[in-house]
Amino acid sequence: MAMAAVSLVVPRAAGLIDMNEGRDKVTVNADYGISYDSNLFARSNSPGDTDQTLELGANYACQAGIFGFNASVSITTARFERYSDQDYTNPSLKVALTKNDGRLTGALSATAQRESSSDDAANIRANSWHYSANLNLRYPVNDRYYLTGTSDFSIRDYTPNTPLYNLSSYGESVDLYYIYSSKLDLLGGYRIRWGEAAGGSGTRDEAFTIGSAGAILPKLSGDRAGGLPNEGRKRTRRGPLRRSDRRLHACVAIKQENHV
Repeated sequence: MAMAAVSLVVPRAAGLIDMNEGRDKVTVNADYGISYDSNLFARSNSPGDTDQTLELGANYACQAGIFGFNASVSITTARFERYSDQDYTNPSLKVALTKNDGRLTGALSATAQRESSSDDAANIRANSWHYSANLNLRYPVNDRYYLTGTSDFSIRDYTPNTPLYNLSSYGESVDLYYIYSSKLDLLGGYRIRWGEAAGGSGTRDEAFTIGSAGAILPKLSGDRAGGLPNEGRKRTRRGPLRRSDRRLHACVAIKQENHV
């Protein structure tokens, strides 16, 4: 199944307002674009179409001592040339609270947004509401060790008459870092994740990882991690959770630094 998309984006228009001696900032922006999608419905015989999109948004950011707050709201509307029944207007709201100083640092964020996109698995275009929340924490144990933890929750609620099941997922992870040097940290961690579909199916998977983050060579830096994920248990509408397989997993992200 081949697909192609061509986009033309007009430069963004934006404005900034500073208040309270720069501690409060309001940003407004507008984006307009024209694009062509040759596979509108993500299937082999799908037609293509041209659409025009307009996005209007505003962002508010403030800093109060060690705490920061950020909120953004936007609305995106699209109009298709031939398939006007696929036109959409999608609002979005995002909020985040951060703590960047003190012993315990982290961020709590939440998002609610409407999304319109083609689904490769079902070969249709679908509209849904996506709700998510995420908590990231970092705690220094001592001068050499620090802990990080992540909790995330997500719900995807498809609009009525969409032949797809609503989805929900929840995950927890914790990593212990050892500061090996000023440029390299070693880490070990554990992650568990659950997923549920409204049709009755569910999954659970776990993973143990070890790795490092930071400099590899004088001009190379990045993250390296490997582990043993347990794809866990899968539940279908006809039975309980059942065990699946275990596979070795590794990933590497490297950045080269060039100095002139």
